[in-house]
Amino acid sequence: MNADAVRAPERYIGRAGQKDPRRGKCLAGGLVAGGSQVGAERRLHLRHSNAAVCIEVLTFAVLRTVLSETNLAETRKDRLDVLTDMLAHARIFVPNDLALDTEWRSKAHSAVEAAVSEGGLAAEVRDLLKEVLADVEIVEDASFKRRADRALAEYDGVVQPGQDIVYEYRWQEADGTWSSWRRTPDTGELEYPNEAREIQHRITAAMPGCPLARIRALARSSGRAGTTSRRFGKKVVT
Repeated sequence: MNADAVRAPERYIGRAGQKDPRRGKCLAGGLVAGGSQVGAERRLHLRHSNAAVCIEVLTFAVLRTVLSETNLAETRKDRLDVLTDMLAHARIFVPNDLALDTEWRSKAHSAVEAAVSEGGLAAEVRDLLKEVLADVEIVEDASFKRRADRALAEYDGVVQPGQDIVYEYRWQEADGTWSSWRRTPDTGELEYPNEAREIQHRITAAMPGCPLARIRALARSSGRAGTTSRRFGKKVVT
C-alpha cells in the first residue's frame, strides 16, 4: 500500500466533511468525537439530575414553609382561644371566687406566658388577664368590664378590630311583642313598663363618628333584632 492509498481515506473523510459538515465532523472525529459525545451525554444527564434535585428541594422548602405558616396560625388561634376563655371566666366571677380559683389562676398564668410575643387582639386580652392576675378586685371596675367586653366581642365577631361597643336592652310587652333596642344608661338603671315580661341585653358595635345623642335616638327607633354573642346575654328572639 502506497502513501496515496493510506491518505485516500483521509481525503475522502475530508471531502465528505466538506459536502456534509455535520457528517464530516462526526466521521473525522472518530473515537475522539465519540468520546466527546459520550461525555456530553453524561454531562447532560448530570445536569438533568441536578435540576431534578433542585426542583425536589425547592418543592420541599415551599411545602415546609406553607406547613410552618399553617402550624403557626393554628398555634396562635389556640392561644387566643385559651386567653379569651380565661378572660370570659374572670368577667363573670366575683373577686373572691377568682382569688380562690387556683386552677383558673394557673391556666391564666400559663396562657399569659405563652402569649408574651403575641400582638393584636391576643395582646389586648393577655394584658387584661395580667391586670386580673395582679389584682382580682379589678373585675368590679367599670372601665375594666367595658374593655374586657369589647375584646370578647371582637373575638366573637360582634365588632371589628378596635371598634367600640355599646350596651343595649329591650323588653317583652305583656302581649308578647318586643320593644325596640335602647341604649343601656351608664347608671345601669333601666326604664321599662311594670308589666314587662322579660328583659334582654346585648352588646353591639358603636357607630363610628356618631354622636351619643344620635346613637340613643337610633337605638330607640330601631326595631331590628341584632345578633348576640355566645358570651353575652340571652338569645335574642326575632
